[in-house]
Amino acid sequence: MNARGTAMVLEERRDQHYLRRPGNLAVRRSRRWRTVLRWACLIGIQVALLAALGFAGRQIYLAVITSRHFDVRSVAVAGTVHARQDEIRDLAAFAIGANLFRVDLERLRDEVRRHPWVLDAAVRRSLPGTVEIRVTEREPAAIASYRGEAWLVDATGRRLGEFGPEVAAFDFPVLTGIESLPRTEAVRRIRQGAAAIGAIAAHDAALARTISEIDLSAADRLIVRLADGSPLLYLDNDEPLRNLEQYAAIRGRIPSAIPAASPGDAPKIAYIDLRFRGRIAVMPAAGAEEALP
Repeated sequence: MNARGTAMVLEERRDQHYLRRPGNLAVRRSRRWRTVLRWACLIGIQVALLAALGFAGRQIYLAVITSRHFDVRSVAVAGTVHARQDEIRDLAAFAIGANLFRVDLERLRDEVRRHPWVLDAAVRRSLPGTVEIRVTEREPAAIASYRGEAWLVDATGRRLGEFGPEVAAFDFPVLTGIESLPRTEAVRRIRQGAAAIGAIAAHDAALARTISEIDLSAADRLIVRLADGSPLLYLDNDEPLRNLEQYAAIRGRIPSAIPAASPGDAPKIAYIDLRFRGRIAVMPAAGAEEALP
């Protein structure tokens, strides 16, 4: 065979490489359909299983929320120190007898937080029929005296309870000077005084422990009386910490900066005013004001 003949044979074989036999095409189509049917069956089985699981889950859910076995029979309370547990249970009494899984925990939490001592509460379900409540209580900060009654209040001015034998062990500053104020104004002033005590306690716990009384009678100041006999302090209503740090730094030097009324007498100070930005005003008992940087 010459070279031309050989080239034609090779070209014919190369062309046949791209030809498909009719039999092979039918086999491929049959395999494709079988693959599609197989996937369709698998998907159908999965859908059927999911439907069966969904139906079974719904039946279980209905059985659980209607079963008397899961009725709430008790309320467990923890975390209380001052609040009475029976009072907390009374606030949660609406849950007794209800299905455990249908109790509105958010409503239950809101009801418990109505108690004066309760700052917050964590509520959870406990099988088979108990609701558990863990209480976070408010911290008392002061005693407010108003219209012949004394109330324990927290740093927000919230009334926690009447000051009586059960809380007599508390030793907190007394908020006074509000007896003649209208109730709305008295509540506002109590909140200012209680907030000042809370801020001072966080800033200087030692100083806070020496506060025996805060007079709220003046609208433009908080008048702080200290148990150690130190002069009265005038604090700003909105910024009670203003100049407190500077005052602590120069407190020991203040008596020497005030002239005595007569030789040999100790200087007497009427009050120390910390309300002004950048300076501390000292009022001697004689009436002459001295300013310290």
